[in-house]
Amino acid sequence: MRPKINFITLAAENLEKSIAFYKNAFQLSISDKNENLCLFEMEDDFYLVLSQKEDFAKQVNDFKGSSGFILSNSVASKKEMEQVVSKAEKFGAKRVKELNEEWGDSITIMDLDGHHWEIVYTKD
Repeated sequence: MRPKINFITLAAENLEKSIAFYKNAFQLSISDKNENLCLFEMEDDFYLVLSQKEDFAKQVNDFKGSSGFILSNSVASKKEMEQVVSKAEKFGAKRVKELNEEWGDSITIMDLDGHHWEIVYTKD
């Protein structure tokens, strides 16, 4: 059996602000929510979960913030890449890095809680 990832959980300093960011910047719809977490259904039975930082810390032994991984979102065109990034910036994201490679382009942004998102356009 091959492993399948169904959830990515991100710690949120301010859950309500982070929910608003993901709803507005990425136009995600809430699947489920309580006072400590919020689930956004993506596709193919995959969920992005936002967890209140204190609740998240209970699940890990040594929580020192978000680090060590990048979430990537592929888009269909360079124009769409710029639109996604601009919209995210409008709601508080910070542009971190831009890359132009022979395989395509990407812009990495950081959300309100320091999680890195790479918006990628791959040339055909």
